[in-house]
Amino acid sequence: MRACLTTSLLLTAVAGCTCDGTQITADAGTERDAAVSIDASPSMSDVFERDDAPIAMGDDVGSDGGSCCDRLGTTNEIAWRASDGIAPDLACPAWTLSDSAPTDAVLSGGVLRLETSADAESISYGHEMDDIEAGATVVIEARLRVVSGASSTTSRAPALIAAVFGTERAKTMLQIETGAIFLNSDENVRGPEAVIDATVMHTYRLEIDLTSGDVAVLVDGTATLSGSTFTEPTTTTDYVFFGEGSSFAFGVSEWESFQHDAYGGCDRGS
Repeated sequence: MRACLTTSLLLTAVAGCTCDGTQITADAGTERDAAVSIDASPSMSDVFERDDAPIAMGDDVGSDGGSCCDRLGTTNEIAWRASDGIAPDLACPAWTLSDSAPTDAVLSGGVLRLETSADAESISYGHEMDDIEAGATVVIEARLRVVSGASSTTSRAPALIAAVFGTERAKTMLQIETGAIFLNSDENVRGPEAVIDATVMHTYRLEIDLTSGDVAVLVDGTATLSGSTFTEPTTTTDYVFFGEGSSFAFGVSEWESFQHDAYGGCDRGS
């Protein structure tokens, strides 16, 4: 079973170790090459590429509960909550931070504030590579609000939840702007949408059926959108991520929580 120790709880710089002991830096102040802006100009193809270094599986410093994997046990359901006072890249399990924004993420008052001020900037958190193990259905849930923002194309928004699963490269993207939410029906195509005041905190739940390709979106428990997955041919790895991950949008969003049931980052063999 994999285990390693997170050596710092500083929210402005992350130092950790991979489970083979290799030192890594999750955020060096500029966007990581392996998790480049999710939209790759000029094709606008969302890319969340595999990194040479695996995602750190950090222990909460001071915990006597064993390694992160010990505490997770056999569950594929994981949740990050701002109210715990730990940034996603320092949580158990850790999320990879991709950051090209000059303004750092701020965790305060039970929310994580993400801020970008230009299309070229992005900041997001993700699980990828061997850390994803999807079943026939996947549920993703987030509680957030969009404070402000804009985009230079109708197929992107200031806040985004995205996932790719399986050999079919089945992709889902839920975009959240101040006055509406929408699913992408293809990489650069705005699909079904619903008018909603997204400046108010809401819980967004995505139910993805990887057998049929059906996607349902519930807002505060009410069925609001339905759509389908589409094929993402440019990526080679499964992933789940959230934040502001586009080269064609910017804005400010505040996140209270994020969770999914497709985590497979622990060695659950004998």
